Amino acid sequence: MLFFAKYLASQEAIVDKLSIESFGVRIYLRRAPAGCPRPLVVLNDVGGAPEYQLKGEIGDLPKTLQVDVYADSAAECDEISELIRLAPTSGYRGLMDQTYVHAVTIERESGTTEEPASGLDAPIYRNSIDYRVHFNRAVVHSSY
Repeated sequence: MLFFAKYLASQEAIVDKLSIESFGVRIYLRRAPAGCPRPLVVLNDVGGAPEYQLKGEIGDLPKTLQVDVYADSAAECDEISELIRLAPTSGYRGLMDQTYVHAVTIERESGTTEEPASGLDAPIYRNSIDYRVHFNRAVVHSSY
């Protein structure tokens, strides 16, 4: 789902909140690097299955993409989550990077606080937005 990460990284309001000189725009696939300062965003592909017709797989692929926002305060986490939600992402149709997207919808939103391992650390705030993304991908049809 690199195209979705690139799309978020092209949104000026999000870039303003997630950019610092030594790390660039802190939007990562699968996990953030160790020692990366917050706030940051991590995208994970959490599921989906190709659709089929009699001739085999068709190019429309619905996937669920989880966007996790991590921050040091609830207010900052909520602000960045809202910027992502309004990016526009939900209801989007068109090109993201070079991938045609048929539809993007929000399936679920939630927020949690991760308590520190010791009393010395501050809590980490996380908001999650699960998107259902329908997009085209190349398929190969074998001839029988």
